Parts: sequence; C-alpha cells; structure tokens
Amino acid sequence: MKDGRLLLEELLVFCNGKSNPICIFFAKELRRATNNYDQRQCFLQDVVFEFYKGYLEGHLISVKKLRDEKNFVSKDIAVEGILQQCSKALWLLLGALETKNPTLVYEFAGHSILSNRIYETHRDHFKPIPWKFQIRIARDMAKAVAYLHTTFSRPIIHRDINSSKFKLDENNVAKLIDFSLSISIPDGQCRRCYM
Repeated sequence: MKDGRLLLEELLVFCNGKSNPICIFFAKELRRATNNYDQRQCFLQDVVFEFYKGYLEGHLISVKKLRDEKNFVSKDIAVEGILQQCSKALWLLLGALETKNPTLVYEFAGHSILSNRIYETHRDHFKPIPWKFQIRIARDMAKAVAYLHTTFSRPIIHRDINSSKFKLDENNVAKLIDFSLSISIPDGQCRRCYM
C-alpha cells in the first residue's frame, strides 16, 4: 500500500518528471472539511469507496475514502495520479491523505452520474439530457479516452468505460472518474494485450 508521498514519487516517475506535485493532506484537515465524514455529506458509494462533499479553504472538494480499510486489496493508485495532468475531461486530483491507505481529494464536479441521467427515467424529477448536451458529453468521453491512450509515454487503459464512470457537472460537462481497473502499459508491450 502506498502513502501520499509514494504516490507523488510514482507520479513523477510515470510522467517523466513533468507533473505538477499533488498536495499532501492531513487527516485532521479532511475530517474538518467533511464534518467528520458526516453521512449527509456522502454523495456516492460503491463497494470499496465512499465519496464525500467537503469545503477546504473556501473551495468545494470531493474526498474519496475507503469504506472498510481491513478489506482493502492493495492496488496501484499511481494511475489515479494521472488526473493531476491538465485535461478538462478527467476528474482533477488535488491531493492525497498522508496515510498508508489511499484517501484521495478531487475537485468537486457535482453529484450527477451519467448513468443515472440516462437510465432513471422512472423518477419524478427525471429530465432527459438535451440533444446538444448529449453530443458534447459523447465528445468529452472520447477526449478522455484519447487523452489516456496518447498523452503519456506509458499509455493508460481504463478497462471499464461505461456511463457510470462519468460525472456530470452543473453544465453537463462529463468527467471520467474511477480508475480502479486502469493499468499503464509497460514499455514495448502491445496495447491490444491489455484491452
């Protein structure tokens, strides 16, 4: 398992020293920012992580925290560090909590998940996404995938692209999230072998 400093070191190696450093946060800061991880601040949960809305130095943030640290299977979170690079189509990583288990801090990109906006037509408050935004969302999704495949010396393969992996902000801009199955292709390896 990697702490925030190791994530930063791996990110710098992965990006050939061209990455902007991520911030290292302290547990006390993030507890304060999320009101001690108040469940009312939790806006998304999956099997492994919970996502909390918080305020840090006057800015909205999202904190991705493990649900149960005892059952966590170590993974390479350096791939998450690619989010520090400048791409509006990816959820921007701001930093990591300085602990042995990953707690990652992102820009706040809204509560809406693309799959919910497509499939939850039975809800009273459901509003279909206007056609002009559908086209832009499709373009944003394609840009995110192209960015991963072409920007780095070691391309990133997401391996789990679907509508639940994109958040929509208040302007219906799609941002790729959840890199838990992503891998970077070693030098000299065939991309097709990893897809």
